[in-house]
Amino acid sequence: MSLISGTRGAGNGLAANQQVDVWKTLMLVEPYNTPVMQYTFMGNKPAKPVYNPQGKYSWMEDEFPGHIATTTANVTASSGTLTLTSGTHLSADDFALFRTDDLVIINNAANGDQMGYVSAKTSTKVTFTATSGSLSDVAKDDTIHILSNFNSEDASKISGLDTVESEVYNYLTIMSDTVGMTGREEAGRHYSSGLSFAEKLQKKQKEMKLRFERLALLSLNAGKTSATMVKSWGRGALGTFTTNLTDYGSALSLSSLDTFMKNIGAKGSTRRTIYAGTNVYYAIQSIVRDKIGSLPSVVKGAFGVNIMTVYYGDLELTLIKDPVLDGKYTDYALGVDLDRVVGRYMANDGKGSRKFRIEMNTQTPGDDIQEAKVLMDLGVQFMNESTGGWLMT
Repeated sequence: MSLISGTRGAGNGLAANQQVDVWKTLMLVEPYNTPVMQYTFMGNKPAKPVYNPQGKYSWMEDEFPGHIATTTANVTASSGTLTLTSGTHLSADDFALFRTDDLVIINNAANGDQMGYVSAKTSTKVTFTATSGSLSDVAKDDTIHILSNFNSEDASKISGLDTVESEVYNYLTIMSDTVGMTGREEAGRHYSSGLSFAEKLQKKQKEMKLRFERLALLSLNAGKTSATMVKSWGRGALGTFTTNLTDYGSALSLSSLDTFMKNIGAKGSTRRTIYAGTNVYYAIQSIVRDKIGSLPSVVKGAFGVNIMTVYYGDLELTLIKDPVLDGKYTDYALGVDLDRVVGRYMANDGKGSRKFRIEMNTQTPGDDIQEAKVLMDLGVQFMNESTGGWLMT
């Protein structure tokens, strides 16, 4: 036994005999909410089951025939008319838009807008004649707007023009994980909370929500393996919305933000939701703050802005910060019409729900451990990709 000479200090006692002062609550860092998961599966909008054994689901999309064609090469006028050839001056799809007696506006970059009509069309060529005067040469990338058609009193019926619907598909993704704990670990005690089997299971559920959020936002494609035991994966928003991509360069500007809002709001309803990574979220906040900073303040004791809704023309945009867009994607923002978003999940099996379930006691009988399996079999359906898009750098 050691002796203490003089005054006893805290360093004299045995460390094993000193009470440990540990905060009772485990400080688990939870930086992420999951707004896409919240909307598709935990909100008021019902998700829809999938019954295909391989987890594939599809839907049909259609739209009105186009009315704008773009020239792919220079065209020289002849006797005041313009003749364009399919494959040379127009793509095959644009060429198919025109019918005899269509009224058009030719957007001539060099000579101004000119009005004409389709005076003749063959299987390979379409000829435009001016409604007044004559037409001028047009250059590559000039556009032709179809206004309507005009018919004579004794005109016979014209050939119909319609679009073919397209099938769009996606796959569900089976996501699972396991929580395991030995009997001794479960029986023991810890100074802080958060380490029991039940609490570890709660933590795992939150991790699974994050996985689906990342998948729903960032997965680039969908598919399945060809093996007998199929593994499928689903496409997310980054692989779906490929038309309206607004690259704002190194720093977000008001003009880039305007372009993004204009692009995603050109079709569909007048409402959009923007899921924004942290950097671009605060960049939008700063732009708005700078724009309204000169307005008189009616609030004392506070400074700043908290913009949740942005109006751009008749477009109403709800701004949501989504920190799941992390890493390089903190500079990305997704604009989407939530009326065209549906959560999808595999229908129930013999054990119950495949949307989300916890299977208890999955350990091998006789093992001195407790295990539970967490399962989700989910996907997301983004429809009409032209109604959404990405703001990105």
